[in-house]
Amino acid sequence: AAVFQSGGTLTLNRPASVDNFKIGSGANSWGYYNLSGGSLTNVNEVGLGANASGTVGVMDISGGTFSANGWLTIGRGSGTSSGVLNVSGTGTVNLTGAIDNTRRFRLNWAGTAGAQSIVNVSGGGSIIGPTSGISLSTYTLDLSGANIAGTLGEVNLNSGGLIQIFGVTGGNANPTCLLNFNGGTLKATAANTAFLTDSTIDGVYLYSGGATIDDNGVAITVSRPLLAPTDSGVSAIAVTAGGSGYIGAPMVAITGGTGAGATAIANMADDGTGNGTYKVDSLTITSPGVYTVAPTTVTLTGGGATTAATIGAISATANASGGLTKTGLGTLTVSGASSYTGNVNINAGTLSANLGNNFLNPTTSALGNPQVARNINVNDGGTLTLTGPDTLGGANTTVAATLVINSNGVVNNAGNNFNTFGPVQLNGGTLTGTGGAIAGYQMYNLRGTVTVGGSYASTISGSGTFAGYHLASPTTFNVADVAVGTDLMVSGIFVDQDATDSGAGSLNKTGAGTMVLSGPNTYTGNTTINAGTLALSGSGTIASTPLIAVGSGATFDVSAVSFVLGAGQTLAGNGTVLGAVTVNGTVAPGASIGTLTLNSSPALSGTTLMEINTTNSPATSDLLVVNAALAYGGTLTVVNTGDALVGGEQFDLFDATSFSGAFSATNLPALGSGLNWWLGQLSSDGKIIVNRAPTASDKSYTRNAGSSLMILKSDLLVGASDVDSGDSVSFDALTSAGSQGATVSENATAFLYEPANNNNDLLTFRVKDARGGTVVKNITITVNSSGSGGTAQTITPTSNGMEVSFAGIPGFKYDVERAEDVSFTVNLTTLATTNAPGNGLFSITDATPPSPTAYYRLKYNPN
Repeated sequence: AAVFQSGGTLTLNRPASVDNFKIGSGANSWGYYNLSGGSLTNVNEVGLGANASGTVGVMDISGGTFSANGWLTIGRGSGTSSGVLNVSGTGTVNLTGAIDNTRRFRLNWAGTAGAQSIVNVSGGGSIIGPTSGISLSTYTLDLSGANIAGTLGEVNLNSGGLIQIFGVTGGNANPTCLLNFNGGTLKATAANTAFLTDSTIDGVYLYSGGATIDDNGVAITVSRPLLAPTDSGVSAIAVTAGGSGYIGAPMVAITGGTGAGATAIANMADDGTGNGTYKVDSLTITSPGVYTVAPTTVTLTGGGATTAATIGAISATANASGGLTKTGLGTLTVSGASSYTGNVNINAGTLSANLGNNFLNPTTSALGNPQVARNINVNDGGTLTLTGPDTLGGANTTVAATLVINSNGVVNNAGNNFNTFGPVQLNGGTLTGTGGAIAGYQMYNLRGTVTVGGSYASTISGSGTFAGYHLASPTTFNVADVAVGTDLMVSGIFVDQDATDSGAGSLNKTGAGTMVLSGPNTYTGNTTINAGTLALSGSGTIASTPLIAVGSGATFDVSAVSFVLGAGQTLAGNGTVLGAVTVNGTVAPGASIGTLTLNSSPALSGTTLMEINTTNSPATSDLLVVNAALAYGGTLTVVNTGDALVGGEQFDLFDATSFSGAFSATNLPALGSGLNWWLGQLSSDGKIIVNRAPTASDKSYTRNAGSSLMILKSDLLVGASDVDSGDSVSFDALTSAGSQGATVSENATAFLYEPANNNNDLLTFRVKDARGGTVVKNITITVNSSGSGGTAQTITPTSNGMEVSFAGIPGFKYDVERAEDVSFTVNLTTLATTNAPGNGLFSITDATPPSPTAYYRLKYNPN
């Protein structure tokens, strides 16, 4: 029989103990009820496929309201009695529970192998359990009422479908009990720590449309694993011929193959006979099922056809998993080893994950498969609480799932737990906790990139014991510029890698935004600021990081703290440092050759390390730019990373508004012969220069035997020069007085060479420039053995005549001679014979010098 109700109200008035509404109650019979509008009310007990062997009951509710006061049973009869309840569109089933608190919504009441009890809810349809009254906390959905192997109890919550109930149980162990989600919602009516916990439920599957669980503002617990459907499922069933004469929809059963759970419903259409009867137009798959070998048989039971429909091929495709959406302002606790691979969406209230999962790269967790790239989204107003340890896997697990914490979303470690994350996306949310497990396994392990976006600032914080965040090597923080001022505020403490990895943790800052550290961080790996700003504030320190590298265009902001660069730390890079820095460690501009900018005057007491390189022209060097006064101090160390220096190179190491102070020590690259470092411009423009030594010429002089020789310093500089622009040359010193025992005396302008014998001699002298460069050249003195004596040193007119001075060898006897020609042949006259005094210098006065020319000489007298 078939009944169609499209409006009005049908009220059944029977005693509470009477099962007054049966659809398909005769042996091997079929019954059908179609409610598309109106109301069917005051129903005490409902049975679809009820009370006799082989009965089938199908009820389609696409509109209107069906109210049941007691039992709602699917497959109530004996034998293979089966039933299907389809609720869709605007159809609503109200389970009032008004009779007493023993009634249930139950499948597979009593049957034998082959019986099927199916509930399909989709497209806006809803089944609402008691929300108040005596049955509020007892009215459950039981997937099996009898403990019969080979029977199937299955509920399919498809897109837009809703079941609101106190809880879901399997009821018995032997039947196959399935709860399938493919876009539908399961909602609680009251708080229940056993909302979905019964181990006799064989599978809770999340197909591609996913599942929504609404806690309705109360606390509920789901301990059953939420599973990804594996292998293949039925995707379509062809209808070869629709048949005719159907008075209602038949029940569709899919059997065969290896697996279970495929279900479908028949879509009916006018068969064209004019009799008001129907044909099977198509079949809609309500659950694909899970099969390693596809099912083989589709059976249509009931419908009253004159000509049965013919079913064609069964198509199967690989199953796909959906995710979990949590709604409601209460707390949903999940503790099953779930394998679903779709996203998690926490839209409101708290999702508490309470399953220890200390395994390497596990494929199950309280939050689904951590090894699949997907999102765990904590949305506005939602909270994810990690109640258990190692939620997504053990310490060195590689987590592919991304934790996304959106604006006003919170992820909280409930305390005494260690949890490892892969990628983390903060979009204005908060990552926090109240303590970790032990020192080696603190609160969180950040093994993936932390990305900051959204429209509001994000927060990383923590409190309690062992509340640190383990960094990887490195952990990258990609912080976008999303807010005015700070984009990521970190008051939590960054520590080294966990005890399993047992290595230094490093921080890598990227993105244009600002990340502020306000905690006493202890990680011992490098800190790299590639972009944006990394700032310290409050109690923020990074005193254990050996290297702080500030990339080009990036900023390290220490203006809010008193920042000391420790003795074992290096500040390097091509970016900008805001705030004063006390340098007890090393400042090393550039990553190789580069420029580091300090916006405030530093206190230099450590090492300033500079690199220079001449491989590419022009010569380049590191540069420390100080947009303030610079006082030199500590040690300056310069390292040449390029070709050997050839001289003339200038390296600009420092730029500042003014210079003062001095380095206590300098370590400069070794130079080749003829080169020296000149630091004279450090105090004026911060440059150091490779100075080239001046050039000069060897000099040769001839003296007569027994004569001294006067050498003018100006003559030694003839031919001397310096190729460096702005440099000059001058006489420096006589570096050797020869090897013949001569006495050499000096005044401001000349040297007097007084020989001890008449041997040739070789002296050396040094010429210098203004920048520390020098060159040593030779003076060759040759004795003229054919002559003797020497010419006058000076001839000075006086009122008494001509005063003539000579230089001789002390104690030697000389004749002073005068002539009127340079060859001493015209009017040669001996003016005096005398011994040279102790210093060899003496003079005579010629009272009657000839005119116009006189020549004087000193001639050795051996007699």
